[in-house]
Amino acid sequence: ATNQSSNIGFGCTITDTPTYTVQHSYDGVAWFNHSTVASKTVDAEGVYTSPIAAMRLLFAAAGGVKMTVLQAGQ
Repeated sequence: ATNQSSNIGFGCTITDTPTYTVQHSYDGVAWFNHSTVASKTVDAEGVYTSPIAAMRLLFAAAGGVKMTVLQAGQ
């Protein structure tokens, strides 16, 4: 299902030493890096203010990342 809300906030907390990027997709096929949470090795947070269909974590180096996502009105 496509997300119709355009206000999503998220935070990523790490354990170990990962390198990670938050990505989003409009169709579940093509993926795009978040504008500020890309190639991170520390805790980070970000927002989406335009509608997206999906988001995911992409790892360049193994480690632990917990991503918490909140959508406006949810």
